[in-house]
Amino acid sequence: NVLNTPESSTRVISFLKLSGIKGEEAGVYTCVGDNGVPNYNQAVQYYDFYITVQVPPDIIPKNGITTLAQTRNGTVTIYFDITAQPPVDPSDIQWYFQSSVENFTIPNNTKKYMFSADQHSLTISDVQLSDVGIYRIEAENIVGSNRAQVTLFVYANNQKSNKIIWRKMYHYETLWCHHS
Repeated sequence: NVLNTPESSTRVISFLKLSGIKGEEAGVYTCVGDNGVPNYNQAVQYYDFYITVQVPPDIIPKNGITTLAQTRNGTVTIYFDITAQPPVDPSDIQWYFQSSVENFTIPNNTKKYMFSADQHSLTISDVQLSDVGIYRIEAENIVGSNRAQVTLFVYANNQKSNKIIWRKMYHYETLWCHHS
């Protein structure tokens, strides 16, 4: 685009429009301006600029683990990796519990539940059959929000065996698991 100023000089204004850009394309880019005049002291000018790509949270269970099992009275920690631009503020992360019996927002810093400082992990102490269910994390930044979940089971007879108990429709059932 060319813009003529009242002093009759010519000024060039350039625009760069990027669309469909992805988060991994953020970084430093260089623009090169060349007036085409050979041997002119300032014929070529370079300008560096940084592109920040804003993306909503991406929430991935640590090591891809979406199902956990623990013995009764044990402790389990659920981990998630959260990436976003701009980063998610810990106050914009919420944890929820869902089972066939109850649903609730998980409180922090109780004898039962502790969050990490960045809210990316949840530690559940003194695991009981009532803790069997889905643990969901939700994160939000100015671009958007996302959620992910992990299912927690409890080993039967307080032993890490192939017998797992889960709660279904207000009663307990037993599942025998094996691998080949």
